[in-house]
Amino acid sequence: MNLVYDTKHRTPCLNLRESFKGEFKFGWDEAYHAERPEFRAYEAAWLTIIPGKFGKVFPWGGRRLAAYCTAGVAKRVQLAELGVIKQGGAEAIDRHSFSDVIVVFEPEQLEAVAEVLKLRRPRKALNDKQRAVLAAGRAAPFVGRKTPLENGE
Repeated sequence: MNLVYDTKHRTPCLNLRESFKGEFKFGWDEAYHAERPEFRAYEAAWLTIIPGKFGKVFPWGGRRLAAYCTAGVAKRVQLAELGVIKQGGAEAIDRHSFSDVIVVFEPEQLEAVAEVLKLRRPRKALNDKQRAVLAAGRAAPFVGRKTPLENGE
């Protein structure tokens, strides 16, 4: 795991882009574009997120990560079982609550969190054999069933 130290505050942060390169797609926190460019260089690790269908993952400090979930009760319960709840608590898991949940966890649990939040992964590249099959399929004309008019009926 790659820890990056913020030169301004001297606090360590897990660099998601280097630690999980090729495993997930990355994005920027909403604050990234509002930050002044001279501060982005050393705060970029803090502002990196891994987006998902049901939430996102972001650095929490040191070697820890946090997951933010806005999905329904079932997803919130699954996520709460994986880590320590920092926001939301039991009332966030209550069926009548619409509160968001933030859970802090260790990087080793990221795959389990990725399953719950359906984190986005990069597309897989085709190998040469798969490309050849795909190109052959594009070159062949479509041969489908003829309509009754085309059959002369």
